[in-house]
Amino acid sequence: MKKKVVLVFAIFLSFSAFSQSLADFTAPDFTITDIDGNEHNLYSILDEGKPVLLDLFAVWCGPCWNFAQSGALEDFNAAYGPEGNNTAFTLAVESDIRTDVSALSGSGNSVGDWTSIINYPLANAVDAFIARAYRLTYYPTIYLIRPDRTVINIGQGPSGEFTYWTVEALAEEVFGNSSSQSVEGCTDITASNYNALATVDDNSCIYFCNDSVYEYFGGVTGSNMIVMMTGDFMNSLNVQNEDAYIAAVRPNGMVVGSSRVFDMPSQSLAVWGDDIGEWSPDINGALFGETISLYLVDGSKIYSLTEQLTFVAQGTSVIMNEDTPLLLCVAGHTLGCTDPEALNYYSAANMDDGSCEYEQVLSLPEAWSIFSTNLLAENMNIADILSPIEDDVIIVKDHEGMAYIPEWGYNGIVDLQVGQGYQIKLANVNEITIEGLYMKPEENPIELTSGWNMIGYLRLEGADAVLVFEEISSTGNLVIVKDYNGNAYLPDFEYNGIGDILPGQGYRVNINNNDELQYLSNNESYRMSSVEVSENNVSHFSKVAATGNNMTVVIEDAVWDMLPEDGAEIAAFDKAGNIIGSTIYSSPVTVLTVWGDDATTLFKEGADVSEKVSFKVWSSDEVRDFKVKEWAEGSSSYKVDAINRVSSIEMYPMVTDMDMSLGDRGLVKVVNILGQDVNLNTDLSKREILFHVYDDGIVEKVVK
Repeated sequence: MKKKVVLVFAIFLSFSAFSQSLADFTAPDFTITDIDGNEHNLYSILDEGKPVLLDLFAVWCGPCWNFAQSGALEDFNAAYGPEGNNTAFTLAVESDIRTDVSALSGSGNSVGDWTSIINYPLANAVDAFIARAYRLTYYPTIYLIRPDRTVINIGQGPSGEFTYWTVEALAEEVFGNSSSQSVEGCTDITASNYNALATVDDNSCIYFCNDSVYEYFGGVTGSNMIVMMTGDFMNSLNVQNEDAYIAAVRPNGMVVGSSRVFDMPSQSLAVWGDDIGEWSPDINGALFGETISLYLVDGSKIYSLTEQLTFVAQGTSVIMNEDTPLLLCVAGHTLGCTDPEALNYYSAANMDDGSCEYEQVLSLPEAWSIFSTNLLAENMNIADILSPIEDDVIIVKDHEGMAYIPEWGYNGIVDLQVGQGYQIKLANVNEITIEGLYMKPEENPIELTSGWNMIGYLRLEGADAVLVFEEISSTGNLVIVKDYNGNAYLPDFEYNGIGDILPGQGYRVNINNNDELQYLSNNESYRMSSVEVSENNVSHFSKVAATGNNMTVVIEDAVWDMLPEDGAEIAAFDKAGNIIGSTIYSSPVTVLTVWGDDATTLFKEGADVSEKVSFKVWSSDEVRDFKVKEWAEGSSSYKVDAINRVSSIEMYPMVTDMDMSLGDRGLVKVVNILGQDVNLNTDLSKREILFHVYDDGIVEKVVK
């Protein structure tokens, strides 16, 4: 018997990035090999219906040693592990990646020989994946992972007590909190819509009628049983066809009685028995004590009824209770996928059973983009979905900021969700193919929460952003929609820089209050939009690549002191004079996307947070600086996802002579058109074009 010791303290770590709640999250999958060479895959164990106890510890951790010595997990494993009744699985993982596997036997800084006190699977983590994925913040951490893949931190003993777990208390905690993942569907393997993944039958089974068509029985025999069917029972059948009838059927499928039931307040049914005697050697009716099942034949559909009878010749029976007919099959129809575009199209089917599977190819550009899918694959784990292009994937993020980073072996997203968008950065252009069931847009509304959301698009064809979000914008609830290129739809300004919302892509949406986005079905069409699409086809200023974060600057015509000409271009610059955003001037409102720096690179591609941004306008082959004198909302300081609205602009005049009057600004340097530094004390050629670079980020064009 192991010594029971009092819980004193735990060793806390500095995993600040993962200092979130340690309860109720979805378990990331992992495969690990224990010190005996046995490989263990988490999801495979969970799919067997077994809960998993995961002990994350370090060999140098005193509290970890005390907990292991208590024997709590060892005793539990002996009772419920493979050597017990095999209903649970226990695993200990040394999670400090600096530790060599030899330390488990007591070498180095280990507090003892762990192999001598842990007799269930013991493994040494070779990387930080499990520690990061399971948000490890202190040693030891004891997780209960339930078969439905949810995780809770159960600690080293019962809540509120200062002793370690007993086998009884731990079993109550494990099995009381663990339940097999319930999947509703048809569980009858003989049904045409049998669902192999279903664990709970939802009475949805549909059967082929080839061997189950119950013809109306019009004959008689020498004996019968009379069944009275009351009004409550008759009304509950909800009969649709005038020729509908109830058939009484023996266990071998022989019909031994029928009765019409359409529009009748009550009815009787004669169940005919077998004629006994040498003159009738064949069985032509029900046998004494035999169970008789009832079926409703309503047109081409056959339903089973709950009520069953026991045949007694010359007997009587009354059916009083309401019943719920269960559809068994549709006579004369072959069920299957009837869509020729589907992967599993069944040419012989003449009735669709909702089983069609489709393929969606997602083309992903180099660097940053946002993707989504309208298919529900059998396996939605993002690591598996992206495995064909894993070498090109730098990072994927969901709307909550959880990430999938292949290089680190970290998957905080776990499964993709249909209807959600995912921000992704690739090292190269690539594409992925997803196969699965198509999630119809009319059946899958998207829940939006107040603030920012990242959503997917479920329709098969694109539609104008103005019309897709019309129901939400009509109430004043929609603030902005942005695509991965920073193009925006701003309903308050009737500005649509996105154009069409497209399948396979994702979009960032900001709303004031919780709402729901309902797409039209593919059989319906959105009307024509009255808002013209503003395309950003800059030609003078370079187009800035997406960096993964941006802010929006809104410039209305009324704020200019000198209105730009048609075709003019506007650009934003950081303090070093690097272009970080560009757009075409459009009337009556111009929207400029300013890009922030990409934190995943060593180079500066955009503005730092709070960095001052300056602006220029190109028009009539001239580039001029302009100053935003006042902001109606926001400022010239960069802030991720800000929507900054200009209220007053002052255009700087073109300088025709060398002007050394700097005011409050400091002149940093002067360069020529080739970017070479110029000494102002030397003679300058006539009509030479120079650029003054000031300490406030302004670059001024000067013509000498």
